[in-house]
Amino acid sequence: MKVDPIFPLGTKVKADGVHEMEYGMIVKTPPNSVSEYDTIVLWDTPEVDDYEEWVGATFLEAADPRHTFKYIDDDGKQINRNKKR
Repeated sequence: MKVDPIFPLGTKVKADGVHEMEYGMIVKTPPNSVSEYDTIVLWDTPEVDDYEEWVGATFLEAADPRHTFKYIDDDGKQINRNKKR
């Protein structure tokens, strides 16, 4: 696995979405992921496993560390999400 040190594990990040700012957290890449990197963005959405590879992405920036997520806890675990069918 490759490591990109720009955003360490646990960093809260944001990206300018289509209609509003989107927030997420840098988390350890799940074992079933096809990503070749150690970390991946878990987006704060109601969808389960809303991950996106971020390494080298110019759209991403650090968010305020005090930002409160709706669907991610402070340990980067998914909470209150829709279950996959």
